[in-house]
Amino acid sequence: MGEFLILSLLLSSFLAGVLNSLIDERASKTRILINLSAGIYKLFVVFYLFKNKISQELYFEITQGVEVALKVDDFGLSFIILSSFLWFLTTIYAFGYLENSENKRRFFTFFNLSISSTIGIALSNNLLSFFLFYELLTLSTYPLVVHNGTKSASKAGGIYLIYTLSSGALMLTSLGLIYAQGGSASFTKGGDLNLIELADKNPTLAKALFLMLFFSMAVKAGMFPLHSWLINAMVAPAPVSALLHAVAVVKSGAFGIGRLIYYLFGKQQVLELGLYEPLGYLAGLSILIGSIFALFQKDIKKRLAFSTVSQMSYILLGFLMVGEGGINAGLFHIFAHGIMKITLFMCAGSYENALGAKKLSELRAVGRAMPMTSLAFLISSLALAGFPMSLGSKSKEMLKQASISVGFWWVGPLLLISTVLTFIYLVLPALRMWVGKAPKDKRALPKAMSLPILITGALSFAPMILGGVEGGNSPLRLIK
Repeated sequence: MGEFLILSLLLSSFLAGVLNSLIDERASKTRILINLSAGIYKLFVVFYLFKNKISQELYFEITQGVEVALKVDDFGLSFIILSSFLWFLTTIYAFGYLENSENKRRFFTFFNLSISSTIGIALSNNLLSFFLFYELLTLSTYPLVVHNGTKSASKAGGIYLIYTLSSGALMLTSLGLIYAQGGSASFTKGGDLNLIELADKNPTLAKALFLMLFFSMAVKAGMFPLHSWLINAMVAPAPVSALLHAVAVVKSGAFGIGRLIYYLFGKQQVLELGLYEPLGYLAGLSILIGSIFALFQKDIKKRLAFSTVSQMSYILLGFLMVGEGGINAGLFHIFAHGIMKITLFMCAGSYENALGAKKLSELRAVGRAMPMTSLAFLISSLALAGFPMSLGSKSKEMLKQASISVGFWWVGPLLLISTVLTFIYLVLPALRMWVGKAPKDKRALPKAMSLPILITGALSFAPMILGGVEGGNSPLRLIK
C-alpha cells in the first residue's frame, strides 16, 4: 500500500501532464477535469499519509551500488503538503488567468510536470534521486518561463538555463566525487555514515563537497549573488511566477539545503566543519541586499522578486543556525513565505489582467475598484513585513530564538532592518492603493482568480494553524 501511494503521488501529476498534451487546445472542460482530478487526488493521498503517519521506502537499482531511492519522511512530507496545497490553488487561478490565452495545452502539460518533479525532490532519499528530479524541474519549468514567446521571455529563459544547468553540473560533480570515495550519499537523519567518516578523515575534501552542494542548491533558492535568473524570469505569466517563487523552484533549492545540512552531512559534522557561520553571514547579506534592491523596482513583479531574494535567505539562515530551532524556523518560513508570496503574485497577476497594470505607479486607488484583491495584497504585505500575529511575525520570532543557541547576535538587528525595509517597499505601496479616485477601465476577472487569493490571503494571518500559539512549533513538529 505504501509503495503504491508513493508512486501514485509522484505519477499523478505526470500522467495529468501527459493527458494535457494529448487533448485538443479547445477542450477547456476536459482540461479542467484532468487538472482538478489530479490535484484533488494528490491532496487525498497527502492527507492519508499525514493522518496514518506512513513512512515507506522504495528503491530502484540502476547498477551495483547506485540506486534511485524514494521515501516518505517528516521533512519531505512537510514540503509535499505545502506544494500540493499551493499548486492546487495556483491551478485554479491559472484557469481564470489563461482563459483567453493561447497554448493552454502546452502550459498545463509542463505545469503538471514541474509539480511532479517537485514532489520527486521531496520524496528523494539520496543525492542521486534528488539530482535527477532537480534537473527534471529545470527542464519542465523552462517552457513555462518562455511561455509568452517574446524576445524578453527567450532571453530570460536562456539566463534561467545557464544558471540552473550550471548548478546541476556542480551538483553532479559533487555526486561523482562522493561515489569516487565509496559513499552512497543517502539522506539519513543525523547524516550519511560514509560522509561522516569522510569528514573525519579528510575535512578539506568534506568542506569542498559541502560548499559545492550548498551553492548548487543556493542557485535555485535565489540567494545573492546567484539570483539574477529569478529577476529576469518575471516576464513569465503570473501563475508561473507564483510557481517559481512559492511552490516549486526556489523552495526546492531551500529544501535541498535543509537536506544537505541535516540529512546528508548531519548537524554535528556541519558544526565541526565550521562553514555554517560564514554562510550564515552570506545569507544575512542576501536578506539585506534583496530588501534594498526591492526599494528601487517600479515593476510590481520585479519588486516581489527581489523580496523573494531577501525572504528566501530567511529560510537558509534558519537552516544554517544548526540545531532543532534552526530547522524548525527554516521549515516554518518555507510554509509562511509560500503562502504570503503566492498571494502577492496572484494579486499582481489580477491587476495586470484587469487593468493592464504592471507598475506600482499604475495602482493608485486600485483598492476602490478591486477591494478584495487589494485587501489580500495589503494583508499579505503586512504579514511579510512581520506584523503581529502574522506568519511573518512568527518566522522572525523563531529565527531570533534559534539565533541565540549559535551566537548569531546580529540576527535580531538584521531582521529589524529587514522589517523596516519591507514596510517601505511593500506595505506603503499597498496602503496607497486605497487613496484617490478609482480607475474606470477595469475588466471583470474570472471567479477562478479570486477564490485562491482570498484563501491564501486569509492564511497569511493564521499563525496558529501552522505555528501554534507557543513559540517553537513548526510544520515538522506538527507532522511528528
